Amino acid sequence: MKSYFSRIDKKQLPYLLVLLFGIITGSIGYFLYGNIKLVSYGDSSYYFQTAELIKANLNNLFTSQEIGIGESLNAIIIGILIKLPFNDFYEIFFFQILIYGFTGLFLFKFTEEYIGQKSAWIVAFFYLVNNKHWQHIYIMKPGVWVVFWISLVLLYAIRLFKDPGNRKLLIIYSLLIGALILTDMRYIPHIAALSFMILLPLKPFGLAFKKMLAIAGLVLLTITPWIVREYYVFDRFIFISDVNTIVFQQTFAPEKFKESWVYKGEIHKLDSIILPDGRNLQHEGLIKEGKLSREQVNYLVAKENSKSNFRQRLEYGLSLWVPFKFRYSYEPKTTYKPIQAPASKANNLNRIIMLGILYPFFFIGLFVIARKKDMFGLGLILMLIFHFFLHMFTYTDWRYLLPVLPVITLISVMGLNLILEKLKPSYRLY
Repeated sequence: MKSYFSRIDKKQLPYLLVLLFGIITGSIGYFLYGNIKLVSYGDSSYYFQTAELIKANLNNLFTSQEIGIGESLNAIIIGILIKLPFNDFYEIFFFQILIYGFTGLFLFKFTEEYIGQKSAWIVAFFYLVNNKHWQHIYIMKPGVWVVFWISLVLLYAIRLFKDPGNRKLLIIYSLLIGALILTDMRYIPHIAALSFMILLPLKPFGLAFKKMLAIAGLVLLTITPWIVREYYVFDRFIFISDVNTIVFQQTFAPEKFKESWVYKGEIHKLDSIILPDGRNLQHEGLIKEGKLSREQVNYLVAKENSKSNFRQRLEYGLSLWVPFKFRYSYEPKTTYKPIQAPASKANNLNRIIMLGILYPFFFIGLFVIARKKDMFGLGLILMLIFHFFLHMFTYTDWRYLLPVLPVITLISVMGLNLILEKLKPSYRLY
């Protein structure tokens, strides 16, 4: 064993350690979240059912109407994985543990190339010890995949920022954006803002504009085959999948949202139903009792959300970013709470540790980026701003902040570095 490690390039050792630590922590998460029953309710059940549909119809991947309504890229990959001759869950768990470990590695590499290795250890550590990320390994939601693609996009974004003339980097960066959009199209504005900021310094501006068009074209080229497939199968335009489309329809056009789920049937009868608790997105009781389907609840919530004014939207979006919450559950007689969604005590503790303690350093980090006029850092800030605006109109569960939490951690590290530098220059991280 000693001779084996002696052959490892010392420069590669940090990357190996981060990857192994990610695999170990992800595996430890099995004892908390590896219960197969986790996929028997809510979104977890939904995503696993779509993967099973893909497994059953894999030979008809490009023609079956059973596929393409609710799937995102991760569900398609999971559907292929569970064709393997093992326990349907364990091969998914194993693969997603690897995805999780490599995400930590890519975040480490990205931070190292941006602000140095000392900072990279902190960002990777915060990601890899966050048990909410562990949870996404063992449920079928796309969270672990979204952060995986974002980590790769960020890594190639910083490389493209440093070497904007490199065509190979531009192509890889564009293809990774396409993979992220196929997994969750909600991140289009985030990545568009980041791409704009990393190319903006190019002179003349016409060159930057051409590269932006090139990225947009390559991304479109990546996602077009699946969009064409959707139109061919369903004879109507579906951007990636209905699940992606309804993210916006549920806010801006609830009637269109209803049409998206027309294949479910009976949903046209819902207009006479009123939910008593407004924005409550967790109607597990109604769903478990068979009184309403998840799709019906989603439509009713969409109809309620569409009535909100801008102030309500603003407060709703801000509720995603609070460092802790006071309410842990809905009370039957006081359930109409249009702003504050409930949080479990475990989620609240996670929120305080992984977000709350970062805030003092985060705001200093924003100052550092502004003072240095760091265009890449400004791109990261724009990503967070667009994330805020996005969730003014969609969901504010704690898990929806997790994909951008590494960015918040990184900016916080920049703030911490300034404090350490003021205390003693030798303490600084980069």
